[in-house]
Amino acid sequence: MRVVLLFALLLLGMSIRPETSSAQSERSRYFPETGHSVNGDFLTAYEKASDPIKIYGYPITGVIDNPTTNRKVQYFQRAHFELHPENPPELRVQMTHLGEIIYLGEIMNKPGDVLQVPQNHPACRHFPETNHQVCYAFLDFFEKNGGIAQFGYPISEIELRSERMVQCFQMACFEWHPELPSGHRVTLMDLGRLYFEARKENPRELLSGNDDYIPKTILKLQVRAFPEKAVISKNSEQILYVIIQDQNLHPISEAQVEFIVRSKNGHEESHRMPATDENGVTSLSFPIQQDGYGIVQILVSASYEGFEQQTRTSFRLWW
Repeated sequence: MRVVLLFALLLLGMSIRPETSSAQSERSRYFPETGHSVNGDFLTAYEKASDPIKIYGYPITGVIDNPTTNRKVQYFQRAHFELHPENPPELRVQMTHLGEIIYLGEIMNKPGDVLQVPQNHPACRHFPETNHQVCYAFLDFFEKNGGIAQFGYPISEIELRSERMVQCFQMACFEWHPELPSGHRVTLMDLGRLYFEARKENPRELLSGNDDYIPKTILKLQVRAFPEKAVISKNSEQILYVIIQDQNLHPISEAQVEFIVRSKNGHEESHRMPATDENGVTSLSFPIQQDGYGIVQILVSASYEGFEQQTRTSFRLWW
């Protein structure tokens, strides 16, 4: 009887052990910067990039069930992964073509001003598949970080958008930042975050379980500016409101904010705002001392613990 019982227990143990071992073998990596983990097939795909944090950024959500496609997805700062478990292992996780969605959709809305580069320039590479070329530092970044397999084909030329040079590919958009150190001036736009907002996903997905335990590590400043009046008269006063948040839309207090008011004829006035409050908000009233009429630009610069970010807004002098 003891032999039979021992044999049964051995069989039971053998039937349980593979499942337990499989569950324990799923790899996982936790990112304290955002309080999210990347697991299993998603982690395998993430780590295929030469520099995952530079290429994809940090995870900004956990795994989400997409009700439209009935597939599991995960958002990163610069990417969106979708799981296809029916595919072979190397094809189970696919990157959404965010470059196409963002550039050709309503977010970018229309092409910017194209930077004219001669065809067949020696510092460029032409892609007949989409009839666009990639040049200069953009080409260097493209070829060093995975090329077509990582970014897809170019779908635009170099364009000027908000005074920055931008070029979009099927799965990414490059930006040129001349203010950064040499070798770091090409960066990737946060298309994953833009896609999350465009799809109107639940903001709670950005939180990691209990918000009380989410690390408050700041990766990026989000800066938004709003003049009180969109149309105003000369010899009056305007109020500018600025909101500073981190990558998870948590308010940042004690951020420093300055802005420049630039008239149509190029006249500029500089102002320094009070530090942001506990809600990440600051405001300042300033007199209108502009000549002429038309659009007045406001260029806003925010800084906090070594991070800097700019934005712009405007209002119109009408009478």
